[in-house]
Amino acid sequence: MMKQRMVIGMEKKRYHVAVDFMPSPLMLNMLNVYQISDLACSYDYEVTPHRQWCYEISYVVEGEGTFQRNGRDYTVSPGKLFILGKEDVHYVRSSKVRPLRYISVGFTFNKNHADYPKYAPIAEFFDRAEEPMTDDLYNTYELLSAALSEISSPQTLSEEMVGSYLQLVIVNTYRSFHSSGRRRHTDLVTPSNTNPLIYEMIRYIDEHLTSMTALQQMGEALGYSYSYLSRLFSDTMGSTLRQYYTERRFEKACALLREPRPLADIAEKLGFSDAANFCRAFKKQYKISPGEYRRRNG
Repeated sequence: MMKQRMVIGMEKKRYHVAVDFMPSPLMLNMLNVYQISDLACSYDYEVTPHRQWCYEISYVVEGEGTFQRNGRDYTVSPGKLFILGKEDVHYVRSSKVRPLRYISVGFTFNKNHADYPKYAPIAEFFDRAEEPMTDDLYNTYELLSAALSEISSPQTLSEEMVGSYLQLVIVNTYRSFHSSGRRRHTDLVTPSNTNPLIYEMIRYIDEHLTSMTALQQMGEALGYSYSYLSRLFSDTMGSTLRQYYTERRFEKACALLREPRPLADIAEKLGFSDAANFCRAFKKQYKISPGEYRRRNG
C-alpha cells in the first residue's frame, strides 16, 4: 500500500511537503519513485553537495537561487526546469533576497518493463545532457502538484494516477528541452506569472499554522479583505484557501504524530477542541486513525 510508506515532514530552514519512498521505491509500472517534494527554503538555505543515485526533475516555483551540477553553477528562477542524471553531483543554495521554492521528483526507470524501450532515449538524455536547465513549456508544476497531492492523501487508484502524472512530467520535460521555440497555447495561470500575493498567503499560513485561530486573521495581517484573498487564491490555484489550510494542518499533524506526544497535546497545538475531535477529523482526512498512522510511521 502506498499509504504505508508515506512520510510527510518539515525541517528547519525549509517547509512544506517531502514524501519519501526510501530505500525501497514506490514502483509504478515503468517508474521507480524515490521522492516527491515541494520545498520552500529560508533565506540562504543550502542543500549540501551530494551525488545523485536516481534521476531528478525540479521545477522552480518562486524566488531565486543556485543549482549546481558537477561543479557548474546555474542561476534558477520561476518557470525553469532543472534535470539531474544518475551520478551527477548536485548542490542547491537559496537566494538571500528572494528565497527559493521548488518542487521535484526523484526516480529511475524499470528497464524490465515492456514500455522501457520507448523511454530509453529519455534516460540517455538525462545522463548525457550538456545543459540541465530550460524553460517549462507544458505546465509541469500542475502535474507535479497533482502527483504530490495524490501521494499525500491517497484515494481510489491513487497509484495509477500518480504514475500517469509522472509519466507526463517526464515526457513533457524531455519535450521542453527539445522544443525551445514552442509557446503555450493556453492562458492558464502558472507560478511564473502568479500574483505575488498568493505566495504571501502561503507563507502566512505556513508560518502561523499553530497560532492562527481563524483564516480571517490573514486578511487583517496582509491588509486585504478575507473575501478578496479567498477569491484570488481560488481563481489562481484551483482550490480554496480553506482546503490549503486544512491540508497543511494535517501535514503538521502527521509530523507531530511521529514524535512521542500525547494526542491531547497535538489536538491542542492544532486548535482542536479535544483529542476525540482531532481523531475524527484525522480519520476523515486520511481514512486511518492517528494511532494507526503512528504505528505505520513510528
